[in-house]
Formats: sequence, C-alpha cells, structure tokens
Amino acid sequence: MARRARSRLDSCSWPSPEHRPLPPTTCRLPGWPCCTIRATGLQAELAATRLALLGEPLRLYRGGVIEHPVIAYEALGTLNAARDNTLLLFTGLSPSAHAASSPADPKPGWWESMIGAGKPIDTDRFFVLCINSIGSPYGSSSPTSIDPRTGRPFGITFPEVSLADVARGGYEVLRQLGIETVACDAGTSRGGMT
Repeated sequence: MARRARSRLDSCSWPSPEHRPLPPTTCRLPGWPCCTIRATGLQAELAATRLALLGEPLRLYRGGVIEHPVIAYEALGTLNAARDNTLLLFTGLSPSAHAASSPADPKPGWWESMIGAGKPIDTDRFFVLCINSIGSPYGSSSPTSIDPRTGRPFGITFPEVSLADVARGGYEVLRQLGIETVACDAGTSRGGMT
C-alpha cells in the first residue's frame, strides 16, 4: 500500500507524541500550523522553537536516509507583504535555534548582541528564520532522535550529515512556510564539515 505524503496541514502529533500543535495566534505566519517541542526538558528550554515535519524521507548527500525528518527553527521579526525579507540563519551543531530573545522566549539567545531591532541583523528589516542544523540535538533530527526501528536513540547509527543536508533543511522550512525569496543567509563557520 502506498504511503500518503504528509503535508504541513497534517497534525503536529506526527511522527511522535513529542510534538504538539500550537494555537494559531502563536504562529509567526497566520494561517499556518506550527509545532513546538513537548519532550521533557526541551519544552521549557526552547519555548519559541517550532518544528517543520517533513512529509517524506530525507535522502542525505553522503547516503543514508532520515525516514521522518524534523527541522527545528525560530522566527524573529515580521515577514513583509512581498514575502522577500527573510534572512535565513543557520546554527552550528551545538547551539539551538534560539539565537535571540523574543516575546515567546525572553531568555537571551546565543547571538543576542547581533539580532534584534536596530542591531546588525535588524528584525525591523528582516524576518529572521534561525534553522537548527540537522544533527543538532535541539529539536532537529539527530543522533538523539528515536530510531523507529529500535525505539532507542540513533546514536552512532545516525547517518552522516553534510553542509548540503543542513542547507536542504533550511530549504524545506522555507518551502513549508511558503517563502520563495530569501534576502540573504548567514551562519556559523563550517570549515571542518565540508
């Protein structure tokens, strides 16, 4: 029997009970369903983090497949009417998508001094989407994710991730949010990952 590809309109309870839908008023893009992390410990730590649940397996650049890929992200600022002011910000593997404080999570982020109204990454100008890299343990699919075949964390069996896979994660979030144009992108140094 063919499996139906899940869409952004499906329940956020898929692929596991670690995800739950948010009230529409908490979403940065009205009318679009959002998810947040409900896993013990992460919900309080990542209060503003949303999840893009990809509807199809993600085939990685160096081989390997993530069957039920999840990309965590946070949004800061406002998407303009032309939908062309997005600044795509990629994290390293160690930080979460919480790059700066927001009304949804007032805790300082890892790039607090750089992101916000009047700062170098100006949220009065840009709609900042901070994408948590695939492989990071802060909401995106990673070695800490549960392998559905075993019911245990993937650990060392998690597929090798490349920069192309991280970029693909950002693309998939943009696609789910219906954003076709990006003003610019930024991110951490990844020299050792090429």
